[in-house]
Amino acid sequence: MKRLVSGLKSTHLAFFQVFIQNQEMTTRFRLLVVLCLLVQLVSMKVRADSGSEIRFKVTLNPAGSFVAKSSAVTGSASSANSGYSASKVELDLRTLKTGIELRDRHMTKKYFETDKYPKATLTQAVAKNGRFKAQLQVHGKTQVIEGSYEVKKAPSGGGFIEARFKTSLSAFEIEEANYMGVGVEDEIEVFAKIPIQKGGA
Repeated sequence: MKRLVSGLKSTHLAFFQVFIQNQEMTTRFRLLVVLCLLVQLVSMKVRADSGSEIRFKVTLNPAGSFVAKSSAVTGSASSANSGYSASKVELDLRTLKTGIELRDRHMTKKYFETDKYPKATLTQAVAKNGRFKAQLQVHGKTQVIEGSYEVKKAPSGGGFIEARFKTSLSAFEIEEANYMGVGVEDEIEVFAKIPIQKGGA
């Protein structure tokens, strides 16, 4: 009888230890989930606060158009020689959205080939007196681009450069798009909103 009671006590103790361990694991798991969510929220807030955005307008043939846009932009501009410069600004092409999921997949996967070329990179940008010049790499090809810009003040302080330019898909050897008789014009119009480093506006 004593051995039976002792065995039951041992079983209950083992069960209690496992329960405590499970509770500790559950607590740790919950803490891990909370930490991951906090990191994600902070990351989202940083991206939102940066205010960066890239969007471009695509004209369809025979008629119509759509706009693709993303705020997954890194990099900034700074004051330089009575103007502005940016050494590197990157856009994650995989994050481009047009409002239609199927079109997003076709655009990013098939035409931009984001599995091989996930980012568009702007380098050596120099801006002065409302005009800018830079190098743009997309789809593994680099082209010189030129356009116009304006400097805008941000409500929270600092400022932004809002730049516009036109380029062509063929210049970057992107396949001509055509779906069910609807094609895409080669020329696209690009709008970029890039923050100016504090003290440079």
